[in-house]
Amino acid sequence: MSLISLDTYSKETLSQALRLLRNYKNAYNQIGKRAHFSPSQKTKKILRIQHTKDTKKEDLESFVNSSISHFFPEMQEATKVYEINPDLVGGVRIFYDDDMIDVSFSKYSHLISF
Repeated sequence: MSLISLDTYSKETLSQALRLLRNYKNAYNQIGKRAHFSPSQKTKKILRIQHTKDTKKEDLESFVNSSISHFFPEMQEATKVYEINPDLVGGVRIFYDDDMIDVSFSKYSHLISF
């Protein structure tokens, strides 16, 4: 392992490196225990689906597939993660990247009819 001397770098370069480290520290603190922040690692897009505990899996799958094709037509193949949310009364919440849709079953057929 070689030692790096700080004397070989200019003040501007060291100031820029310090600024980057502070930004990394602030981002890491803001994320907290929710996730691990790694700026060099490419993240996969995850499609997170929240549903009620009484929803049947086969009904939910067709419902989600038609919702995805309607609301996220540009979406590439993503990993689907199904979660039960006890606070939902009836419907589905779909999270993709920074977007979220909240669809109730009764209004759904009206929303996608052409």
